[in-house]
Amino acid sequence: MQILASKTSSIFNQERLVHKLKKRVSSLKSTLQIWRERSRQRKALTQLSPYLLKDIGVSRSDAMNEVQKPFWKP
Repeated sequence: MQILASKTSSIFNQERLVHKLKKRVSSLKSTLQIWRERSRQRKALTQLSPYLLKDIGVSRSDAMNEVQKPFWKP
């Protein structure tokens, strides 16, 4: 009986570990997607004309300040 309880406990612990790993992988995936999108948007800012920058309410210097930020900084 004790062997069965031990195996059940071990399986439960393994399932918890798998669940935690899945959550971590999911969180990492989300973070990487955010970083990739942030990088893409900052690169796109460099392509906008002065007219379009003015239209969205961003000065060229503000755009360049944003572009110079590392992808991991909001």
